[in-house]
Amino acid sequence: MAAPCIQLKTILFILACAYISRANVIELDERFNEARKDGKWLVEFYAPWCGHCQRIQPIWSEVGQQMVTNHPEIRVSRLDGTRYGSIMDLYDVKGFPTIMFIEGERSYTHRGGRTSKDIVSFALRAQGPAVRNLEDQAQFRQAQRENDVTFILVAEDDTSDLQKYFTSTAEDKILDSNFFRTTRDVIPEKSRPTELPALLVFKDGTSYRFEGSTETSISES
Repeated sequence: MAAPCIQLKTILFILACAYISRANVIELDERFNEARKDGKWLVEFYAPWCGHCQRIQPIWSEVGQQMVTNHPEIRVSRLDGTRYGSIMDLYDVKGFPTIMFIEGERSYTHRGGRTSKDIVSFALRAQGPAVRNLEDQAQFRQAQRENDVTFILVAEDDTSDLQKYFTSTAEDKILDSNFFRTTRDVIPEKSRPTELPALLVFKDGTSYRFEGSTETSISES
């Protein structure tokens, strides 16, 4: 019964905030400490006196509109850090504006450009999935075209230690690298591993196989 209770609280929280939301942006308060546990949130931590925060507001409203239209599962919001310091401390926010994607225990800070396109791209990347499946060779080729470097786990099941480390690392580095999972038959024959599971890295048309300590190898890549 706990999960439905949390969801109901979140719904009531959003409805309560609706009257102070602007252009599809939810104005958060201390209740976010509970609501954050449910759903996906794109949050701007701001201060009323912050000039940069004031200048970003038209862009933030545009982001809110885009998300409501195209990705309603991500709730665009803002929180006055001068009033709710405990939530600032929770996410170790030190300055304004700070933009974060928050989902349960996962949180990522946006460090890129501040156009609406930059912010939307960040949110979509952060929401994942951290590891994407390659179902066939057409998807494999597309992944190579779209990314300079790809990390690909080749496995037949999800029970190996390599799978666990791979998934954990992908979640940590979701904004920096591209992680995929597939089966042996999807990999081109010249790069196809003979032993599974295997971790392959593709860069500039060349494949490399990681060897040695599983955890160290992935983390240092």
